Amino acid sequence: MKKNPVLNCFLFMLAFLPVGRVTANELLEFAQASDVETKPNADGKDILTNMNEQKDPMMDEIRLKKHPKYTGSGESGEDNKKRRDEELNQSLEFLHLGNTTWRLVHRLSDYREENVTTVHENAGGLGFNQQIGLYHNLDVKGMGHIFSGDLKKTYSVSGGLESTWADDFRTKLYGEHAPVYTARALNDEIEETLGEMDVEWNFLELWRAGVKGKQSNLSDENRRTSGDLELTRYLRRRAGPRVLYRFSADNMKIDSPDYYSPHHLQQHQFGFDWPIRWEKDFRLRIAYLPGVGKESISSTQFVQTLELEIIKTWHDRWTVGLTGSADASPTYRSARSKLYFECRI
Repeated sequence: MKKNPVLNCFLFMLAFLPVGRVTANELLEFAQASDVETKPNADGKDILTNMNEQKDPMMDEIRLKKHPKYTGSGESGEDNKKRRDEELNQSLEFLHLGNTTWRLVHRLSDYREENVTTVHENAGGLGFNQQIGLYHNLDVKGMGHIFSGDLKKTYSVSGGLESTWADDFRTKLYGEHAPVYTARALNDEIEETLGEMDVEWNFLELWRAGVKGKQSNLSDENRRTSGDLELTRYLRRRAGPRVLYRFSADNMKIDSPDYYSPHHLQQHQFGFDWPIRWEKDFRLRIAYLPGVGKESISSTQFVQTLELEIIKTWHDRWTVGLTGSADASPTYRSARSKLYFECRI
């Protein structure tokens, strides 16, 4: 055969192009048809054949995300009003069509409260997540709910749109219609319709500002308005340790025994959020925000928020996580914990 060094070099570079354009086997056939010399390696295979057999980590990750994903979690919460809830949640991503991923969702839960009939819930439904272009992501979920006793069946629907308008500017819109999940509110068949908007702006290299607003209307003619303003300074790099200040305001139009009803609550908190990562597959995050707060029916008091998260991953397929949070305001105390498991089948 005739040797052509220029053509050999060109074929070698083309072999590293992404899968889907030209495969190494096709290049080999072209080289043979063009009388290009392809010398075998020590293992007896040509260099182009070896390149075709090499694994591409990026392509492996993309293929893995197309596999069905199962998520299961157990969650519980309680507050100082002697309300308690326990939930078992599961979902299965079962179908990928283009940029859309469909999933089945299911939940079993119990809601308890002193001197109130316990409510058992069995809920299930369907959801999907769609990537819209490069910068927008839409997530929608609908569920039907069956409750114990003579409580009527109902439904819930929610949707969120996350958008990245620039490297330093992001927004999130969220809406939901659902029952109010406390034993007393479920027995009274109260439902809530809410809308929420979250804006995040990285205005300097290590500085970030965030604004969040939320409005909800309840079927018992009550209304709740809340919002947060947050200013963050990263210590070394974005997504690393940070210190932050948060101002929050929350108010319920009418006081109700069915759910938490803040009265012109205002809080000022200053603290830290510290993510810690050991290698690739183990992560820990702890956040603590102490401060002061006041409601119209209380004096100024010490308030605090604590969050903890531990995540362990194996081979990019299996993930186990544990999260916990505790929150204390002038008139309300609550705590939640969650254990979850994810796997790519």
